[in-house]
Amino acid sequence: MNSNVSLKYPKSAYLLSISKGLERTAYYGIRSILVLYMTSEIIQMDSKDGLAIYGWFGTLVTVSGVVGAALGDLVIGHKKAVIYGAVVQALGAFILALSSEVTLYIGTVLLIVGIGMHNSNFRAFYGTQFRATPRLLDSGFAMLFVVINIGAMIGPFLIGILGEINFSLGFMVAGVIMILSLILFQISKPQKEITIQENQIDTSKKNNMVWMVLLGVSAFWAFYGLFNACNYGFQMKFGNLLHISRAQFSMINTAMFTFPLGIVAAIYWARNYSSQLTKFKIAIGFAIAGFCALPVSYTHLTLPT
Repeated sequence: MNSNVSLKYPKSAYLLSISKGLERTAYYGIRSILVLYMTSEIIQMDSKDGLAIYGWFGTLVTVSGVVGAALGDLVIGHKKAVIYGAVVQALGAFILALSSEVTLYIGTVLLIVGIGMHNSNFRAFYGTQFRATPRLLDSGFAMLFVVINIGAMIGPFLIGILGEINFSLGFMVAGVIMILSLILFQISKPQKEITIQENQIDTSKKNNMVWMVLLGVSAFWAFYGLFNACNYGFQMKFGNLLHISRAQFSMINTAMFTFPLGIVAAIYWARNYSSQLTKFKIAIGFAIAGFCALPVSYTHLTLPT
């Protein structure tokens, strides 16, 4: 069990993690000001319509990830899909900065396409960096998600503050951050392809495992996206109660819970190897418990309107 302690992460994993962290900084930053931008004096959209578009945005980002993954797997390859996705995502951010209703829709569509191509293919590409050290794969992904959550913490805070000053400035900074992410991705030196003999697993058993994971992950992210859309107004009310912005609320949530737990997971899985399926079951169990607790909290928590 301790034999994997002496193993080292591939050097490319560090640069790739930072690259993904920057991409998430841009994404979550844009997300934190998108509804405020739509309901501002610039677009003058009704808050109900703005929240509806925000909900569709989150849903289509999830769906586009499936299409982007298929495109990367079957057509252009993971690396090219990541690069194209980053370029399209940056372009979408810059178009949003033009501040009109037409560019709002064009920029949002480009963001959906870019994120869909980038997200799934980046994770697949990142996973190939651990072919020489497969026992560090789970720990490597835990490290990746720690960096992602740092980006999720910084993005709403930085771009949220800039958006309060000027929405165009916030979108432009997000686009620049996306370009920096692409540069880091390009200068990383990925591990060479290593052929590893696969374990002999019964095909039907393997297919059942794939479907179970696919359905579980899809359900989780669908509920997560729905929760974020429904929770937007709640966070704004709670933030008003504490006299903090929604961007600061998101940062506090990440800093207090997600970031520390990610560090613990990265250290623990690096030292204690366990079945990936076992860890997946544990994660789904915690997710179910969390989602079941949400209705109770909404029922017993009353906020001023």
